[in-house]
Amino acid sequence: MAVFFTNASIASWVRRGSMCASLVIDDASPDNTAEVATALAREDPRVTVIRHATNKGHINSYNEGIEWALGITCCFFSADDYLLPGALSRAADMMDANPEVGFTFGNAIELSDAEMRSR
Repeated sequence: MAVFFTNASIASWVRRGSMCASLVIDDASPDNTAEVATALAREDPRVTVIRHATNKGHINSYNEGIEWALGITCCFFSADDYLLPGALSRAADMMDANPEVGFTFGNAIELSDAEMRSR
């Protein structure tokens, strides 16, 4: 499984103990995505960072991530996504048990900025 991030939300993935490779594509983000991703890549060899000098857009960035992927399963995160504990392992287990399934998703939980900072 490969995971593609476009924001500092990568921390919610890597710090959960994922066993797969992770790609952060910083699509010329004005926030601290590059710094967070670079720090995580220094801590964890499974993390690769690609930084765009100019914004290429979601579709081009996602396609770039798909070309990079080594596995047959991938997950996309966008700017404000956050992964709850166990979400991807539950999805992967369900897909492994049901090979006819090609797509999974979970319920959305809306969090305020204050709630995100407290996690």
